Amino acid sequence: MTKKGNQSIILIFLRYLLLLIVALFVISSTLFYSLFLKLTIYPVNFLLNFFYNSEVFGDTILINGFQISIIPACVAVSAYLLLLILNLTTPIKLEKRIKLILLSFLELLGINILRIFILSILLI
Repeated sequence: MTKKGNQSIILIFLRYLLLLIVALFVISSTLFYSLFLKLTIYPVNFLLNFFYNSEVFGDTILINGFQISIIPACVAVSAYLLLLILNLTTPIKLEKRIKLILLSFLELLGINILRIFILSILLI
């Protein structure tokens, strides 16, 4: 096997090893849930304040006597993990990979915020 072939196998192995470590860390850690909860709930509250007087208490938004609880499934940490897995299993240059991860995470966050906002409006 050539030197370039060996390097390709090593890079693939390292990429999948990194993927396994990241997946285990994300699954076992509440850090990502806490981070994405705050990144989700405060923009939703900001948008709701244009129409109603709303307040955030922990993982709950209070609006005119209604409670909107943001459960872990609403935060969609598993969707971020799946995006990361998709990105890390695709052979892309590092610079482009980082840009794609950031862009896909931002797009998912924006869609998630919009989804929760619209469902909140429909509830009230």
